[in-house]
Amino acid sequence: MGKQRVEGAQSRLVSLLISTAVRYAEIGSLRFDPRSGNMRLAFLLNVELSPEEHLEATRSIMDLCDVYAGLRGQEPKVIDVQIDALGQLGIVTVIRDVASLTPGEIYTLVEFARERFAGRIAAEPVPYMAEEEWMAQDEWIEEVVTGLAPGSGKHLIAIREDGRLMVFQK
Repeated sequence: MGKQRVEGAQSRLVSLLISTAVRYAEIGSLRFDPRSGNMRLAFLLNVELSPEEHLEATRSIMDLCDVYAGLRGQEPKVIDVQIDALGQLGIVTVIRDVASLTPGEIYTLVEFARERFAGRIAAEPVPYMAEEEWMAQDEWIEEVVTGLAPGSGKHLIAIREDGRLMVFQK
C-alpha cells in the first residue's frame, strides 16, 4: 500500500509540474524537492539584471509573498528569492514551501514577473485555450498543491526547451 501511495504522489507531482508549466509559459523551470517540501519557480530573462534591479526585484518579490501570506492568515516556512546571471541572461528563482503555496500565489508571482520584466522574459507562446480550460488547469493545480507534503515523491524538475516541456527525476 505504501508503494502505491508514493507512486500516486509521484504521478500527481509530475502532473502538477506539467500543468503549472503549461498554464504559465513565463516559468522557465519548476523544481520540487520532497525532502524540504520546497518548490522552485524560475523565470528566465533575456538580459542580466543590474545590481539595483536585482535588489529591487528581490525586495518586491519577498514583500509580495509576505503580503499574500498575510492576507491568507498564513505564516510561510520558506520564502526566498535568488537572482543569478548566466552569461547575458538573468534567472529569477522564487523558492516557496508547498505547504503554504497556493495557485493564487503562483498566479500573482507570474503577473508580477510579467509586469516587472515586461519584454525581458524568455517565454514561449502559449497555445490558445478557452477560459474553461484555464479554469480547469487552475483547479487541478490547486488540488495537487493542496495534497503535496514534504517527503512525498522524488525530486523532479520540469524545464522548457525548444517548444517542449521535459520532466526529469533527480
